[in-house]
Amino acid sequence: MYPAASNRITSCPCHFVDQRRTYSGKNTQSEVEEFIKSIIICSKPDQTSSPTLHALVSQFQTHKCNRYCLKSYKTGNIFFKKCRFGFPRHIKTNFLLNDVIDCLTVNKRKHPRKRLYHLPRTKNETHITPHTVV
Repeated sequence: MYPAASNRITSCPCHFVDQRRTYSGKNTQSEVEEFIKSIIICSKPDQTSSPTLHALVSQFQTHKCNRYCLKSYKTGNIFFKKCRFGFPRHIKTNFLLNDVIDCLTVNKRKHPRKRLYHLPRTKNETHITPHTVV
């Protein structure tokens, strides 16, 4: 991690894990999983029970693709656009924690191959960015 980015919590959700002294190598996988699930969510609150929180998450935690994040790729003779931040994310019913070594491994373009964790998401939460529990 770069020194300039080490003090920004939003730049790396793994920073939470380091600050609270929960390590993937020292703690069990279930302890790390429960710790991440207790801090980070990507769900949209119910509009009827908490309209203010729903409006805030919809306004500030929803990724909207634009020219900056859409990158053009070419496969053979076909061009396509893809979000460089990985949105829309896949629909998941369960929390998934990948191996740290797989996440640190990079492909030939120096991009990580996997995310450390995948949070449960529904169809209407595929563009919600992970955020801390309020």
